[in-house]
Amino acid sequence: MHPAAQRYFELSPQQQRQVQVALCEQALSIWDSLCSGEIRYEESVAGTTQSLDLALPREALLAVKTGAAAPEIEHRYLEPLAALQDEDLALDPKAEFAFYAIRNLFVSAVLNREVDAWLIPNQALSAIGEEHAIAALESALETAA
Repeated sequence: MHPAAQRYFELSPQQQRQVQVALCEQALSIWDSLCSGEIRYEESVAGTTQSLDLALPREALLAVKTGAAAPEIEHRYLEPLAALQDEDLALDPKAEFAFYAIRNLFVSAVLNREVDAWLIPNQALSAIGEEHAIAALESALETAA
């Protein structure tokens, strides 16, 4: 295990959350750089054309940071999650990892559902990319110090 990852596991749950938020902020930048304009896809079960809500990850992260209860955000995730799982929606892999990281942070922090402690950082770091992952994790660890 990389020493930076080991440091993450030595943090308290509150400090881990700070690292998760910092990494998801970086993942959101990746999302924004890869997903712009309009992304449309055909939903295969009903055959309807859908438009991906590009503001959803930003709003989910804002709910995490403000502590706002946002049940509509959970509902807005349902269709794109199904579309990704059904392969109706194809995103750049980094954008997809950012989407999942922020969604899982929202589920953990706002909806208070259990999420594996490493899942969110792993997904966010995958969005950030292998070439920048260690530096990103080390930077995020500084926010929890």
